[in-house]
Amino acid sequence: MTKQVNTVCGTSVGHIRSFRKLAPFLSRSALCTVISAILYQINYGNPVYLGLPAASLRKLQVILNDTARLVFNLWRLARPTPLLQDLHWLPVSQRIQFRILCVVFNALNTDSPAFVSIRLHRHTPKRLLRSSSACLLSVPRFKKVRSGSRLFSVLAL
Repeated sequence: MTKQVNTVCGTSVGHIRSFRKLAPFLSRSALCTVISAILYQINYGNPVYLGLPAASLRKLQVILNDTARLVFNLWRLARPTPLLQDLHWLPVSQRIQFRILCVVFNALNTDSPAFVSIRLHRHTPKRLLRSSSACLLSVPRFKKVRSGSRLFSVLAL
């Protein structure tokens, strides 16, 4: 996955450079629309990024920070956290978690594809409990510690 992250970062840097030249001629809303191409590259397939090393996720976070600085036309060393908050953008690690939770919600509450919904198992207690009416999921058993902890049914919890 390191190669994928590096490819996304490389193309995003190229887009940021070209958009920086366009920024003086666009309004902030138009610039946000143009910048959605960069955000699409970061968001595309981001549930696969869960469990990657922090160094790989940091590269994606740097791209997101640079994009926020571009929207506000600030210099390279400006703090990105208030900018991300003003734009209502989540950090990369939280984007990944949010995307997985959206997939789980849609699998439980809507007509989702069967290959997604069969991976989720609702918890049914053996006796009547107060939590019986809650929509809880059970943790599946898995054998391999490294690969089993990255299963969709485990990550969904």
